[in-house]
Amino acid sequence: MISLRVIRQVMLCYIAGVTISLSACQPVLRGADDVVDFDRQVQPLLVAHCLDCHNAVDRKGDVDLSDAQTALRESERVIVAGKADESLLWSQVNEDAMPPDAPLSDQEKQVLRRWIEQGAKWGSTNPIDRFAYSTAKRAGADWWSLQTVQRPDLPPVDNAAWMRNPIDHFVLAKLESRGLGPAPMADRPTLIRRLTFDLIGLPPTPTEIEDFVQDTTPDAYQRLVDRLLDSPHYGERWARHWLDVARYTESQGFEYDRFRPHAWHYRDYVINSLNADKPYDLFLQEQIAGDVMNFAKPNGELTSDGIIATSLLVCGPWDQAGNAQANMTQKQITREEELEDLLSVVGQSMLGMTINCARCHAHKFDPIPQVDYYRFKAVFEGIKHGERSIETSAEAAARNRISAQLQQELKVLTLDIAEIERQARAQVLAARTPTTSGQPLLISTPTPMARWSFSQAGQDEIGSLHGEPQGGATIRDGRLI
Repeated sequence: MISLRVIRQVMLCYIAGVTISLSACQPVLRGADDVVDFDRQVQPLLVAHCLDCHNAVDRKGDVDLSDAQTALRESERVIVAGKADESLLWSQVNEDAMPPDAPLSDQEKQVLRRWIEQGAKWGSTNPIDRFAYSTAKRAGADWWSLQTVQRPDLPPVDNAAWMRNPIDHFVLAKLESRGLGPAPMADRPTLIRRLTFDLIGLPPTPTEIEDFVQDTTPDAYQRLVDRLLDSPHYGERWARHWLDVARYTESQGFEYDRFRPHAWHYRDYVINSLNADKPYDLFLQEQIAGDVMNFAKPNGELTSDGIIATSLLVCGPWDQAGNAQANMTQKQITREEELEDLLSVVGQSMLGMTINCARCHAHKFDPIPQVDYYRFKAVFEGIKHGERSIETSAEAAARNRISAQLQQELKVLTLDIAEIERQARAQVLAARTPTTSGQPLLISTPTPMARWSFSQAGQDEIGSLHGEPQGGATIRDGRLI
């Protein structure tokens, strides 16, 4: 499994100038006497030059070349099997009328003509998937970034002595192809500063610099790397990049911009995942569907990571005013915008593709038809903004045990307080002595610190301190009513 640290190293290689060459799928051109293979020769040609304008949805000239039934329909004579000169397709291509902007080469024309002359036999795919091949204008399913990752061969270099690891081969090969050489090796103070800023975002201390400069052991650099990767600041530093991708925010945005007091759980999840060197595939799975997956620690104890991780889906701004609309149409429009934001972040962060365009039409570059966009959207239709418990059953049971223990302690303390009050009450009653009237008299009764008798409206014994009674209040018999 690939970890987050490995992913980061690949990114650094890309930044350093390592590139991957690619070539769009081109039709295979064979000799004039060969039988034309539709799947390998004709289908890529039609996809690259014809189907953008002549497909089932966009039938310019009322011609659909993506389907055998429509392309070979005898009444339309677009393609007349065995008779290229009677085929509208051949006449348009041969006269360079089609494609209008970039006529076919002579070799491509001959492939098309021989195919028609040989009976215009259709291939294994019907209708043709025009997103299967890359063209000069857009990517197809054969696009390089959509292929399975494979370990490339190391490119040859001249200055082999400069190499320290396989990545150096790619960096040096690119430099040498431009007539350049590597920069001089950094001195040790510069090296530790670069590495420390890069991995934890902080400068090294003077003591750390001095220790590294004085450390002449062969594994000094490796141990420095390990120490920085083990620092909690590593996760804090690199989590910022993923949080930007996830459009993480601690408030709703829009006009109310209400604070989200519990958003920090997702932030800490990303930090902890990086510090734990979590496998990258698990990191992605948790954020897409963690709440419906079971995650456990090595000891078998379930964790709440999966529930917290799915906060990715609702990390972005949320239109509180739009969702509170009484107008149902406006409310549904707001909901559609939410889902578009959700699909965008999943597509861009996890697929590396801008799928947004397919919301309104087949994607102009990425191989995503509009129908696939709405299939993708259907997966996330049930997601709503809100808050939920992140406790696992084990965590809930532990909390309940602690709560029960605290309740028992509270019960004991309540009984203790009641006993203290009973004893105090008994002492107060015992201190009272009867009067001649038979009424008890409390010894050492405290005198008031201040007194207002409201002897008349707006007045008291000290003076006019209260003004006129307001709001229906009155003074009656020396009392404020």
